[in-house]
Amino acid sequence: MAKGLREADATLLQLDAELRRLTRRADRQQRRVKQSADAWQLWSSTIDEGLDIVSRIDGAHALDLDALAVKFRAILWRIQSMKRSTRP
Repeated sequence: MAKGLREADATLLQLDAELRRLTRRADRQQRRVKQSADAWQLWSSTIDEGLDIVSRIDGAHALDLDALAVKFRAILWRIQSMKRSTRP
């Protein structure tokens, strides 16, 4: 595999790790949202950060099955985060 292709996969895997970390943080923050407006702002900021990472993942090329799985996980997280943010 060419060096540029390996770097693309490495970037996707790094973005995936970052998104997983943000997902855990957003889950923790969401449990506190009903307690205060500050908690909601923190959670909302984390969601925005995650959506930025998802956009970066969407723009990258998936060169193998692992990279494709990263892209599917990112899409699923985007859908789930949209469902959570629209709940009453």
